[in-house]
Amino acid sequence: MMKGQEKSYKKYEGIHKMNKAFTDILKKLVTEQGKEVLFNPAKCKAFLADYTRGDYKKESRFLLQAIEAGAAKAIDTAEDIATCKKQQTRVLREEYGLAEEIAADAVNTLALALRGEEKEKTLCKNCGKELADEWKACPFCGTQVVEREAGSVTSSSSGSVDYGGWPISSMSQLNPDARKLLESGQIYSNKKDFDNAIKQFNEVIKLFPNFALVYGLRGDVYHEQGKYDIAARDYTEVIRLNPNDACAYSRRGCAYVNQHEYDTAIRDFSEAIRFGKNDFYFTRGISYRLQGQYDMAIRDYTEVIRLNQNDVSDAYLERGSIYHDQGQYDLAIRDYTEMSRLDPNNVYAYVNRGETYRTQGQLDLAIKDYTEAIRIHPNYAYAYSQRGETYRMQNRYNEAISDLNEAIRLEPGNAFAYCVLGYTYRMQGQNIVAISNLNEAIRLDPNYAFAYGIRGQAYRQMAQKKRGYPGL
Repeated sequence: MMKGQEKSYKKYEGIHKMNKAFTDILKKLVTEQGKEVLFNPAKCKAFLADYTRGDYKKESRFLLQAIEAGAAKAIDTAEDIATCKKQQTRVLREEYGLAEEIAADAVNTLALALRGEEKEKTLCKNCGKELADEWKACPFCGTQVVEREAGSVTSSSSGSVDYGGWPISSMSQLNPDARKLLESGQIYSNKKDFDNAIKQFNEVIKLFPNFALVYGLRGDVYHEQGKYDIAARDYTEVIRLNPNDACAYSRRGCAYVNQHEYDTAIRDFSEAIRFGKNDFYFTRGISYRLQGQYDMAIRDYTEVIRLNQNDVSDAYLERGSIYHDQGQYDLAIRDYTEMSRLDPNNVYAYVNRGETYRTQGQLDLAIKDYTEAIRIHPNYAYAYSQRGETYRMQNRYNEAISDLNEAIRLEPGNAFAYCVLGYTYRMQGQNIVAISNLNEAIRLDPNYAFAYGIRGQAYRQMAQKKRGYPGL
């Protein structure tokens, strides 16, 4: 399988964000399987594939990178969770090449799954010290603390409230009371207090039932809650009131994708693009790919590249993956090479190009790429296992065994590494060791047909030798 082909569909303004549905899946996984599952990348990967039913691949990839980096163990044992999250985000950014917002999102999602919602600390605006809720003044510097009623939020001017990319020029239609309700609702939404956010938005709708913005903001809340059908209805109401609202089309498209309604999503992304949201070519390309409309996906990725948008590096990766699957290996290599030029520390450019080289039989070039991936990410088990397989193909068995053992050390649940290691020992005639490794591969993946086949060969050779016939 090619690495890095996935894309998040919670993509509003070019920001990749793990949505609440994925977080809820992760919480369910921890509840049912125990938090230890998040300490083992291979086991977590297998369970995620099952629990997500193959969806949320991009989110899963980022999360697994965080787990590989040791973020889950660090978060689970941290006394100062805020400092720990900052440290782990920095590790993912500096050592794994993740963007700041993606790294922070992966770390925050792990924290939610392992430790739940933690109360945000109140800090003194003057000295920065943590304050207890009952304090009226900071005991460290004497600064007065603004009193807040339980459950209330401090409102502010509309310019300081983040409305998630929605145009807010229409707010002049509201009277002061309705505007205050809207602002309070959005502040609740930004704080993830969704129930109170919806209550505030509902009050605005009672006062101004034809005010489009409030439906969009409420739709965002439902989307964050994983209630995609309700979110889509709210976005539809925005479109009814404002048929040219590109933001509503794009977000309704995201809701449809999360419901696997790709045809409808594609129509909405097309409308969003028509009304000026050109940053949705990439997401529409993902929808086309999921439908198997590869030529249309390639066309959209090519447009992202032509426009030189934020997703251009991922567009090369996605387009290269399709070219590889179509057997257009030279085009795939060209795209991966361009991606490595744009993002030199992205390991997926090298492992994907390495796989393409190996498919072409250019084994030395494949090993060179896997080696570069390992240089960038020394703990990347996948790269070790793939380089080990390539060494095996060159009959460089000792080097293969070394790489495969390292892959297993880094990822003890790596069935592929055990299988190739067993195959390598089988090629050396060490059938007992081969069978032991193949048994482990089958234990980890009971449906691993290739491992059964190689184990059968090893048993047959042992039987032939026992009867006095060297055989295989």
